[in-house]
Amino acid sequence: MELCFSRKLAFSPAFVFVMEAYVELLRAKQTVHKMYFSNNSHVVYMIHDDKIIGATVYMVSDDREGNILFSHVLSEYRRQGVYKKMYEEAERRLIEQGARVIISFTWHDNEAMLETYKATGRELTSIRVEKIIPQNS
Repeated sequence: MELCFSRKLAFSPAFVFVMEAYVELLRAKQTVHKMYFSNNSHVVYMIHDDKIIGATVYMVSDDREGNILFSHVLSEYRRQGVYKKMYEEAERRLIEQGARVIISFTWHDNEAMLETYKATGRELTSIRVEKIIPQNS
């Protein structure tokens, strides 16, 4: 497996992988509905047998807050350390860019991701509460 990096998500070979994974997760209602990427989004991605198998998109905001915007690993490559390697590289690069805190989001009931967060030295610090207002069609 090869770990790769691109300064601009939009110009990265991982762009299509990220967009397809995001749409798939949206359809399955397994990701937040307010995802954003910007011109400052960077990506770390993993390649195996000439195929992108995972990607982590991140950026540093003006207030030195590092944000893991999106991460996805193909199901057949999970529990093999792919996410951890990508996260560690993204974290290293975020710190290099001046991040003082690194923030990630997941669903409250995503036990696997919460365990992964703990394993990579992160802790739960807040809970977001929402009320989604149905739109009249």
